[in-house]
Amino acid sequence: MKIEHLKSEDKVDFFKGINLARLSAFSVTSKLHDHDFAEIFFINMGEIIHKINGRSQVVKAGQVVFIRPDDVHGFGNSGAECEMYNLAFRRQLLEKCADFAENSISLEAFYSPDDPPVLELDEIEKAQLSHEIESAGGELIANPQGARCRLYIIVLKLFAARFPQINRQPAAGMPAWLDELCAKMRQKNNFIKGLHRMQELACCSPEHLCRCFKNRLGQSPTEFINELRINYAASLLIHSDEKIFTIAMNSGFANLSHFYHQFKKIYRLSPAVYRKKQQQHVVP
Repeated sequence: MKIEHLKSEDKVDFFKGINLARLSAFSVTSKLHDHDFAEIFFINMGEIIHKINGRSQVVKAGQVVFIRPDDVHGFGNSGAECEMYNLAFRRQLLEKCADFAENSISLEAFYSPDDPPVLELDEIEKAQLSHEIESAGGELIANPQGARCRLYIIVLKLFAARFPQINRQPAAGMPAWLDELCAKMRQKNNFIKGLHRMQELACCSPEHLCRCFKNRLGQSPTEFINELRINYAASLLIHSDEKIFTIAMNSGFANLSHFYHQFKKIYRLSPAVYRKKQQQHVVP
């Protein structure tokens, strides 16, 4: 079995450290190879066969696969229609990501598993990532420096989503348990469930929890959760065509009037006006 070896300069020289490729079903095939750089590939539509370290796996739409330097892999056509984005970058970018994120990204979790790590995206997250990549790719010629910065941010966000550092240091003056609780509540599957989920995860009574939030964060647990929900809803307003009622429900609000009130409290605009203003800036 012949394995090709690709070096950084073979893949990423054009873009000074990071390269973006968009591949279709007709071109998502390659010989087995390894390389001295890292990759992230994202299936936007359909599926492919991914041959990795002696095994084969089917990768489907919405999955992001992280390829480490020295992984041996290749692609085969599954027969289904497919669209894939590939981001290749020098391994030094990983250390820069970890440093930039103040070591809240676990490189050990990236390098240690036998199989390449995978991040699962829902439909909204998939659409948002596709738009961000397309938007950055559209700037490659006219504004390569700005496009490179945007691609770096995409890589950082994906790593932060998949490899959060478990043993991170709490913020100054913040009890470790409260800092960990806040980190857990920033996960969508937790803040959507609301206050009762926070109380399940907390190691104290509701009264003590409320006092700690007021003293350390200057807001109540409910205000903290509502802010997370509203920020998530704001992202959906920009990157999806869902109706506002649906977005409110998907963000954890059972009452539309309450959603409108909380949204205007944080963004000083109604959801509809906010969507119109923001989409003027982000839609090509």
